Amino acid sequence: MSERAYDAYESGEKPLSKWTKTAIINTVLNYRDDFEYDELKKYSKDALKVFLTYSSWHHTGSYFNETSFYSLDESFIENEKNHIINVLEEKTQELKKEKEEKKIQKDKEKLEKCHFVYTEFEGTRKHPKAVNREAYGIIKVCKQVCIFFYFLILIVFAA
Repeated sequence: MSERAYDAYESGEKPLSKWTKTAIINTVLNYRDDFEYDELKKYSKDALKVFLTYSSWHHTGSYFNETSFYSLDESFIENEKNHIINVLEEKTQELKKEKEEKKIQKDKEKLEKCHFVYTEFEGTRKHPKAVNREAYGIIKVCKQVCIFFYFLILIVFAA
């Protein structure tokens, strides 16, 4: 970790992966006195991310990876309590809709078993030998288009 990344940690900035639900709530409670822990605890981590804003990026790792750092959004936290609660509720509803849409999309996709028989040539170029093979697999059917999702090959040598 670079020296500036270390300084960013010291000043309260972290990558999104390091921000836990409890850390976000505690940071908000340190900044505002009119919220209670249980009041914010009912929201998911994704909903509580409205309190965070992109602050900077820093090099991390030995290959100079760029990592985005986030800190408390002070302009958002200074809003009225009712406005903040409304934004959290809207974000929660939005996340529920996205989750339902993903579930519906997943239900539309079907998996079907299939059996393939094909010929494969073995041997040398001078003396090729045709060998019949069988394979079993699973096809992912999505919007009338077949995509080979998972292909488990069971080879049966025919004489």
